[in-house]
Amino acid sequence: MPSEPWYQYTKHLENVHCPIKAGYVERLDNLNIGNMAAVFDIPPQFIGEWRVYHEISTLRNGFPARECFMIPTTIAEV
Repeated sequence: MPSEPWYQYTKHLENVHCPIKAGYVERLDNLNIGNMAAVFDIPPQFIGEWRVYHEISTLRNGFPARECFMIPTTIAEV
C-alpha cells in the first residue's frame, strides 16, 4: 500500500490524469478510508468534524501558481 497520505482519497477519484479542466468537480460522499486516526496516532480530543486544507505551489507557463483545496472529514473514533 502506498505511504502517501492522500492515496486513501485519490485512489477513489474518477479523473486521475492531469491537467484537470477548470470547473471540474468530483464528489466522494461518505467515503470510508479506514482508521486514519490510528495511523497518525491522533488523540481522542480530536474526534469531530474537520476540514483538511492542501495547498500546491508550482510554475505554470513560467509564472508561480498556487492552488488550494479543502476536504471535509470526520474523525469518528480513535
